[in-house]
Amino acid sequence: LDEVGATLRELWISYNLIATLDGLNACVKLRVLFISNNMVKNFDELDKLQSLPLENLLLKGNPLYEGEPKAHVDTVLGKLPNLKTLDGEALIGGD
Repeated sequence: LDEVGATLRELWISYNLIATLDGLNACVKLRVLFISNNMVKNFDELDKLQSLPLENLLLKGNPLYEGEPKAHVDTVLGKLPNLKTLDGEALIGGD
């Protein structure tokens, strides 16, 4: 990602057994991250995305969503308040 990080705007990496979000901070223009159906288990991993201009995030199918995914919207938005779309759903109040 270091080579393309300065220009990458979208990254689709679903279904890859990814457990951590290390290295994504190099993607300084990343607006869309589809990382569904991986192995992300901890909401603290989202802290690694806070410096990015993310607008659209797809996390469905990760272990951090055990139970009802809708119950985790507040947790995700607490870490990434600038999101406009989460898991394919438009967020009310997004700028």
